[in-house]
Amino acid sequence: MAADQQNKLAAALSGSQRAAVLLMALGEDEAGQVLRHLSARDVQSVGGAMAALKNVSRDQADAVLDSFAQIVEQQSTIGVAAEDYIRKMLINALGEDKASGLIERILQGRASKGMESLKWMESRAVAEMIGMEHPQIQAIILAHLEPDQAAEVIGFLPQRARSDVIMRIATLDGIQPHALQELDDVISKQFSGNNNKFKSNSVGGHKAAANILNSMETSVEAALMESINKSDENLGQKLQELMFVFDDLS
Repeated sequence: MAADQQNKLAAALSGSQRAAVLLMALGEDEAGQVLRHLSARDVQSVGGAMAALKNVSRDQADAVLDSFAQIVEQQSTIGVAAEDYIRKMLINALGEDKASGLIERILQGRASKGMESLKWMESRAVAEMIGMEHPQIQAIILAHLEPDQAAEVIGFLPQRARSDVIMRIATLDGIQPHALQELDDVISKQFSGNNNKFKSNSVGGHKAAANILNSMETSVEAALMESINKSDENLGQKLQELMFVFDDLS
């Protein structure tokens, strides 16, 4: 099959559909091993694509597999540290945004079972669970979620609380490890029965807040930015600049 035709056939499928084709070709056991390393949101997205997948031609399936093989073949472990190789391969295969979280989980083992349990919950349920917590606790929890889920959760919080929690996420810095461990212990016991503590105190910040804002509907984002600018003009400007960069690159 010509390269141009192959690329067109693969491009006709969405990213989730291409991932679904690849995983179905791998078989149940191997696909399960791959899915273990994906975020809850990505598992749901790919799983939904697998369930809905139909009318995929043999040529399209072959194109997807060939495309993935080319990506892998372009990489070489000779003279390259394993960490660098894994990082580059995942970024080439998934794109930097999607690969970043996966790289962190594989290389640094930072995923927390307690916090991970929230990623499988409906956004409304997460909002109800954290609704009575102190705003700083809300900010820490939201900063650990995927930006799109955090945006949905914030949408279910009272309107008066939304800009405050975004500002707290933006200014999170140097959280004490023992505080994160205690929070994760509580969530682990409540939802998963596990006691797998946080290994990182790096959470939140301007980029995290800007990512969440970018995941919101335009009208909600605009209202929150207006409120943030009234409270802290410098912070609002920093967030706006980061949001502009993300939009420009998307």
